[in-house]
Amino acid sequence: MYPDSDSDVVNSNTTLLDSPVIIYIFFCCSFFTAIDLQVGEQTFIQSPNYPSYYPRNADVGWLVKVPQAYQVILRFVDFKTEKKNDIVTVRDGWTSDFLRSTQRASLSGSSVQAAIISQGSYLWVNFTSDYWTRYRGFRARLSAELRTITLTTEGTEVLTSPNYPEVYENNIDTIWYVRAPAGYRVLLRFINFSTEESYDTVILCDGWTSNYSRSTWVASVFGQSIPENITSAGSHLWIQFTSNSMYVFTGFRALLYAVIPVINLQTNETQILTSPNFPSLYDNNIDIVWHVRAPSGYRIMVHFTEFNTEYDRDFVYVYDGKKSVYRSSDPRDTLSGRSLPRDITTVGAYLWIRFTSDNWYSYFYDFTGFKAMLTTVETPVIMLDTIETEYVSIPNVPGYYDNNIDIAFQVIATSGFRVHILFHRFETEENSDFVYIFEGWTSDFSRSTLRASLSGWSIPENITSIGSYLWIRFASNEGRRFKGFQALLNAKIPVIYLNHGNAEYLQSPNYPAQYGTNLNLMWHAIAPENHQVVVHFVDFSVETFRDFLYLYEGQTSVYEESTLRRPNISGTYSSHNITTLGPFLWIRFTSDDGLQGGYRYTGFNISLFSTPVPGQLRISQM
Repeated sequence: MYPDSDSDVVNSNTTLLDSPVIIYIFFCCSFFTAIDLQVGEQTFIQSPNYPSYYPRNADVGWLVKVPQAYQVILRFVDFKTEKKNDIVTVRDGWTSDFLRSTQRASLSGSSVQAAIISQGSYLWVNFTSDYWTRYRGFRARLSAELRTITLTTEGTEVLTSPNYPEVYENNIDTIWYVRAPAGYRVLLRFINFSTEESYDTVILCDGWTSNYSRSTWVASVFGQSIPENITSAGSHLWIQFTSNSMYVFTGFRALLYAVIPVINLQTNETQILTSPNFPSLYDNNIDIVWHVRAPSGYRIMVHFTEFNTEYDRDFVYVYDGKKSVYRSSDPRDTLSGRSLPRDITTVGAYLWIRFTSDNWYSYFYDFTGFKAMLTTVETPVIMLDTIETEYVSIPNVPGYYDNNIDIAFQVIATSGFRVHILFHRFETEENSDFVYIFEGWTSDFSRSTLRASLSGWSIPENITSIGSYLWIRFASNEGRRFKGFQALLNAKIPVIYLNHGNAEYLQSPNYPAQYGTNLNLMWHAIAPENHQVVVHFVDFSVETFRDFLYLYEGQTSVYEESTLRRPNISGTYSSHNITTLGPFLWIRFTSDDGLQGGYRYTGFNISLFSTPVPGQLRISQM
């Protein structure tokens, strides 16, 4: 409840809550009442005699000071003065030097503007009236607000020293509090830097929580050299700037970002990851994320060597994914308590570990957090040629597989061919232990697609990949064990059988959206005996002289024996149909490793149908 009785008025000029320290200062022919406003306090100021008419020729003022990490918030709750004659002037500054303060507003009339927030920790409010018309004046509330810069995951904030690019003032001592979204860190990057060597200093402290008293000194920088980038340990960073009474310079300009720091694992490398302060107690109210990346073709294994968090309150979340985007990652496990977790191996080359604590007990009990070893695990590669057959199975087959297995294989068919899987044994714990099949047009796992999740006792149907690449992953839990699976792998070209009178459509990957890079695909079209294959282009748009469609034909169903190669097709094509001499056609499409000039191409949409061989040109199928 705000004071509104005469007993709340101090010296007829100032109405206060919590009684801040008040002294009187004389500046530039005006008396200023100095108010030392502490955190959590609110203070009201008002014109003399408010809400009655203020006196003629009034000249009163207030100097409001808040702690160095705070700003003064001025909010008018009532305002009525003689327009253009009886004026409230608001100035602010970084020090108590009135001559170096900056005018923020000059107010009169009956409009009450939005809150005025000081740049520094000082605010001057001066009210003057002339001899003529009088009104009830004004009433305003003063409070202290933490000087906060709130970062988002997308944007960038700019921070400068006071008065930049002009010289800063002497005797400055101010603090900015920077906070990133939960789980993120603050990245500070200086663009310009010029302060008095050894004296005018930027002091950086960071913390796992918003409690400044528990923050940790990171660095003190000064001089003419641009400091290195600094990333906070937690989501909170405090930046303090102090200057002495001697020389002044232009100060600094810096950019602030919210980032998730990346741990880049190399092959055969192990890195240690621990909770904050480990092996000491971690703080309350922590929310932090680590991003771990392995080289292409590798996965990441997390092996916990110590684990001790408050059960069902403080958690370690493990996410993984095919892509380096946190929002598109998949939850793998949620860990809490004192039991040592099982090893976790990622699906792809990306891992996110998030640690959160609540506001209970970590200071009073022995919750030390966790320690984990991060290592790379190579994904085995099975290469298929056009005639070989390979077998794939999990360890111990035909015996029982182990619990907590997480293994993967990459299968690559000869360029232009597809991977064909034929399961002839399949036995896993239903809805618990799974075989996952991913497929893709290129060797980039991050662009692959989950084709199937298989579990139980039924032998799955055969699977043929859409491109030349397939990934097989098997993961088991801690439950019952079974005999797993065995599968036959071979390379094949997908066949399109054309019946007389029916058309089949063939499209480039992602059509009508942009097709991928580094493609090398093949299709085999077969017409009935004594028929020809007709190729009709419904749509065709590929990068000229870089991406190509090739047509081969022959008198047998063996690709290597095809003898007639039609002209390569590239660019935009809408010409006449192409008709083969016999019933066999191979279609091959290749794209290079990028697009020139930023253009987008939709690829192709082709209609295939058969037609009888005319007259004496019939060619018997061999």
